[in-house]
Amino acid sequence: KKQNPDRVTLLVGNHELHYYNRRYACGRFDGSYYEKYREVLTGEETAGLFQICKQTGKYLFIHAGLTKDWYDAHVAEFSKLGNTLEEQLNGLLHTGLAVFDEASSYYRGGFHRAGSPLWADAAELADEPEHFDTSTVQIVGHTQLQTDVPYIGENFRLLDNRQLYLLKDDEIIKYVQ
Repeated sequence: KKQNPDRVTLLVGNHELHYYNRRYACGRFDGSYYEKYREVLTGEETAGLFQICKQTGKYLFIHAGLTKDWYDAHVAEFSKLGNTLEEQLNGLLHTGLAVFDEASSYYRGGFHRAGSPLWADAAELADEPEHFDTSTVQIVGHTQLQTDVPYIGENFRLLDNRQLYLLKDDEIIKYVQ
C-alpha cells in the first residue's frame, strides 16, 4: 500500500474493528494480539492506510454494505466528514467509532434495525425495498457464500465465495490465471 497508494486499497471489516477498540470484540477476537494489531491499524506509520470503503466510478467497495436504514440513521453524523461518500465513510475511522455502537442487526443476531457498513448482512441488502443510492453498485464480501457463483443483486454484488474478481472495463469479472 505504501509503495502503490493509488493501486492498493486496504479495507477494514468487522474483524478489524475490534482491534480499533476492544469494546467491539466479537468472534475471532484474540486479546493477546490486541496491542499489536491496534498499532498496525492506528499507529503513526500505518493508520492512514486503512479505509472503510473505496469508490471507483459507480462501484463502492465496502466490507459489508451500506444499507439505506443505516445510511438514513447516520448520514447527519458522517456528512460533515467530507464532500464525497468515500471521504465521509472513511472519516468514521477517526471519530472514535461511536457510530458503530449499533454494529449488527437482527439479520446477524444483533439488536439493531440495520447493520453498520462493517457488519451488515447480504440479506439486508437483498431485502431492502429501496437503496440509499440507486446509481451506486456496492461490492461486498462480508457474508460468505457456500457456492462458487457470486450473488448479483440490483445494486450490490456479493463476491465472498473464495474466488478472485477484477474490475475491468467497468465490469466485475472472475479472475482466471
